[in-house]
Amino acid sequence: MTKTMQPAPHALWPIYAFDNYFTNAARPYTPTERWDLLKAAGYRAGYVGVNRDNPASWATLLEAHAQSKRTGLSLAAVYSVLDLTNPQPEGHHSVAEIIEQLQPGDVLELGLTVGWKTKVSDPGVDDTAIAQLTPLLALAKTRNVVIALYHHLGFYLERIEDCVRLAEKINDPALSVVFCGYHWYAVDRTELTAKLRLAAPWLKRANLCGSRPAPNNDFAGALPATIECVGEGEFPLSEFVQALKAIDYRGPVGFQGYKIEGNPEENLEKSILAFQKAL
Repeated sequence: MTKTMQPAPHALWPIYAFDNYFTNAARPYTPTERWDLLKAAGYRAGYVGVNRDNPASWATLLEAHAQSKRTGLSLAAVYSVLDLTNPQPEGHHSVAEIIEQLQPGDVLELGLTVGWKTKVSDPGVDDTAIAQLTPLLALAKTRNVVIALYHHLGFYLERIEDCVRLAEKINDPALSVVFCGYHWYAVDRTELTAKLRLAAPWLKRANLCGSRPAPNNDFAGALPATIECVGEGEFPLSEFVQALKAIDYRGPVGFQGYKIEGNPEENLEKSILAFQKAL
């Protein structure tokens, strides 16, 4: 009998790209153009960031599944931010409304803040976060959707350790975490392998970009490190890949390109080639 060969763990990583790499593009790109560019460059999934008070951003969410079906690409995740001090400002769509637009198997990545650089990594905010996440998780389970906590520079959940701490306290199968390579690099820049190992039991999504310390600690107006194409700068890409293999990670891996300069088509192609080479 011929033994069936199983693919290596890294062969199972669909590579996707955030939709924020068009922020500094020379012209607007429609959602259709964005999904088509992903497919042409060889990506296997799309991604939608939702600004809940922006009608155009909300529209990209409403058509995401149609674009996924049209192109044959999966939807890696939907991202939004929840301000725990004002969870539904007047005129905004709610996080619950996002969940109601998702389909079984989808992932909602959620950044949690109480204001920019306010109570960063503060466990004292955990009870408030738990109270607001509990009904969202209940709704997510009715739709077979997972919420993934997203750590972000300057947010209450700034480090992956913060996401893991909160996930352990809640201990709900509908809750997971995201490892954000850029925000690890910008905030911490230490013990990458150990941090991924810590996140492993909860890890559903991972993303990265190229990066290096920003001149004058002021990239894009407020960021301490640059955001570049995958493989550029000083981000330890090889260690990142090897650490994912070591924890037997099986989810998708994304290119995070917020406000990245240059041509979107070229950046997409350059980044996926660099990542594939690193495998």
